[in-house]
Amino acid sequence: MRKPLRRLLLAVISCLLLCVCVFADNSITEMKTDCNVEADGSCRITQTLTLDLETTEQELHFPLGAGAKKAEVAGYNAKTYTEDGITCLRLTSNTGFTGSRTFTVTYTLGDLVTEADGVQTLDVPLLCAKWEYPIEHYAFTVMLPKEYNGQPSFLSGYRGDVIEDYLDLRAQPTMLNGSLTTALKDRESLNLALDVESGFFSGAYAKWSAN
Repeated sequence: MRKPLRRLLLAVISCLLLCVCVFADNSITEMKTDCNVEADGSCRITQTLTLDLETTEQELHFPLGAGAKKAEVAGYNAKTYTEDGITCLRLTSNTGFTGSRTFTVTYTLGDLVTEADGVQTLDVPLLCAKWEYPIEHYAFTVMLPKEYNGQPSFLSGYRGDVIEDYLDLRAQPTMLNGSLTTALKDRESLNLALDVESGFFSGAYAKWSAN
């Protein structure tokens, strides 16, 4: 075989191998985070995700957040563990997980409200930074215990507050609905912060409470 033809063949093979490596990556094709915020500043979160697994995985890890409680994956016997202060869930399978799989994760977060100078701030970690997969499409809802007047702000681990330029936000009297117009990298995080008047949240278990 002539050298130019051999070089061309090697170049084609290299490109094909590169494509295989790129498309073999596991990813989350869809993720939705639904947050039900209680009057005491706690939040019950339901996270639904579709995981596209090109490789077979014996273990799957679902990072939740610091101090997450009552965590479970619907239909599975998941084990709870803590890594770097973050509560996570671990699923294991002898046969492995592969293909497109949808999971529903639920958990509760507390101590999400702080208060200073007559203003209460709700800070909800919508997406934990320990997810090891990129996310193609992400959306969320935040249900509040009553009508609010504040304007939410958002912060991402990679883009900072610039993430708001990629956010389609729809506000209702007691609910916030949002979706991102861009994909997210692996290990991305997303936080929502909302300032409201003093007294909006109350409860003996809130960290800003005198009780």
